[in-house]
Amino acid sequence: MKNTLTFFFIFIITISFVSASIETQREFYSNQETLIATIDTDNFQTSKIILKDNSSNIIDMGFLSYQTETNNKIYFDIPIEFEKGSYQLFYETDSTTFEIIEPESSVSIDPVFIKPKNLNSKIAIELENHNSNPITVEIISSNDDIVPIRSSIDIPGLEKRSLFINLNNPQESSTISLIYDEKEYTIDIIILKETLTEEIISKENGLEFIETTPIIHLITNQQTIQGPLEFRNTLNTIIKGVSFHLTPLLANVIDFRNQSYPSLNPHSTYEQFIWINKNKRARPGKYNGTLLIQSKEGDRASLEIDITIIEDIIEETPEVITEEIVEEPQTIETTEEPNLEITEVSNLNGTFLGDIKVVDSKTEEEEGSKNILLGIIILVIILSIAGIILWKLRPQEKNLKFNEYVHPLKKGNKKN
Repeated sequence: MKNTLTFFFIFIITISFVSASIETQREFYSNQETLIATIDTDNFQTSKIILKDNSSNIIDMGFLSYQTETNNKIYFDIPIEFEKGSYQLFYETDSTTFEIIEPESSVSIDPVFIKPKNLNSKIAIELENHNSNPITVEIISSNDDIVPIRSSIDIPGLEKRSLFINLNNPQESSTISLIYDEKEYTIDIIILKETLTEEIISKENGLEFIETTPIIHLITNQQTIQGPLEFRNTLNTIIKGVSFHLTPLLANVIDFRNQSYPSLNPHSTYEQFIWINKNKRARPGKYNGTLLIQSKEGDRASLEIDITIIEDIIEETPEVITEEIVEEPQTIETTEEPNLEITEVSNLNGTFLGDIKVVDSKTEEEEGSKNILLGIIILVIILSIAGIILWKLRPQEKNLKFNEYVHPLKKGNKKN
């Protein structure tokens, strides 16, 4: 009897420890596909979810979540920078494994679940093909009152298509299955009971950013951008357990002042201060992804960010060589024309640098030789003219004719 009771208590304790389970819809995924996982637990919290890579490194990831009548589900688009291999999702004591494989096909979906406000309406699901090859998606509904407009849809490579579904007053929750290349998505269509209020529906959008325009910046690796991002609680109730998350690439260049907020008051606006390249250590490259804000209850909002960082250009003053060069100069052949004139030169900030004239060194030597030769010729001409003038101005002896020369002689003889 005692042994039976002991076994019973051990069994009860064991069950109490296994309080949650987690399972992905599929085992294999490709980059940019939407991963959906089901979590069965009595006290669901997104903060308890952990994602690890095949080296057991924890990956900072923002998980979106929603609740069905029977369980909780999380989802996220697998970032393109995730390497191929095995990954593990943990929730409390349970875990599940999925693999990222080479993308023969890759389709993401939005939204992942639907809670229609009007049960007699048309809803749309956006499908995006991330592969260059076209793909055909087959659509199957589990409820006759939820009718896809078509049974299949063709999506060209790298394009989006919208799938439209008619709701004919369905009375219970059901699913839509999307099948392509032996892969499948299951989209929950959640029909709320009459006891659920409109406020519960609106809690899906309880958080929002004031400015929803994507953040796009081009900076050097020696620049820092900083400033506040405003967000608010749109509900009439307090939102608890709000946290901020970045996709892996952005986590390398963005820092927060506050990683989380314990609570947000109803209809209140808050500021989250962020830095881009705070320590000026980011490597040049492209950093894009999503900034996600979410609460423990599933309220969420996202903002796209695209940062490009380039190498900082430092202008160096050329060194002046004063020592005598013994080596013979090397002639560098070039196809560029000499005497190039660059009239418009700008730096990275668009500042006008002025006119720059580039003169070929060979042309400079030729012009110097011509100037020396011309000077010598002019000097010779000047000296020649001066010589002629001096020769003309020299004193001259008078030449006597023969008679004039003989006549004085005769007079001298006579006197004698």
